[in-house]
Amino acid sequence: MTTKTIKTRTKSFGILMLFAAVFSMSYAISEVAATTPNYHGHKWFWEETDYRYASFSGLNISQTQAYGALDAARTEISSASDYHADKVSSGSTNWISLANWADTNKYGQQYPTHDWLNYLSGSDIELNSNINWSVGTSTTYPNMRAVAIHELGHGVDLEHTGSSANSIMRTYYSYTHWQNLHADDEQKLVDIYG
Repeated sequence: MTTKTIKTRTKSFGILMLFAAVFSMSYAISEVAATTPNYHGHKWFWEETDYRYASFSGLNISQTQAYGALDAARTEISSASDYHADKVSSGSTNWISLANWADTNKYGQQYPTHDWLNYLSGSDIELNSNINWSVGTSTTYPNMRAVAIHELGHGVDLEHTGSSANSIMRTYYSYTHWQNLHADDEQKLVDIYG
């Protein structure tokens, strides 16, 4: 084996080891001791997520009302800890958008599913375009702000809970559940993000 070959292999091995160290460190930073049962025990590598809004026209509410509900949801999920969900007009690959689901019992979803890439790449939120929505304090239909807060909660790694009837992360949405974060939700966000 020539000296040049040895140097090339040594350099390649060094680069590989550096990549492994950075990956391990970034994953370790995202690990959080699970002191409460309502989250996976991980956090975003960055303590903020930038979201772009898709068009919300064509619903039973105006696009202005939909965007207002989404803004309120982002503000609420950002209020309890050092985590921030920010709205941007460009540059982000994370979207809050509409999905055309036939199942009108499905209001929204957060994806991708929980995996290590999720900590680095971000989180999309989809809301069903095939249902009627309520905004503000209206209880006629599912409240967009409540559903968006719930899905943003999944986006910061909160799981469903049965520990509080008023938690934004309880398994089933309520049409009347438009209120602010519950103490249970706030504590879990603080546990993860400080």
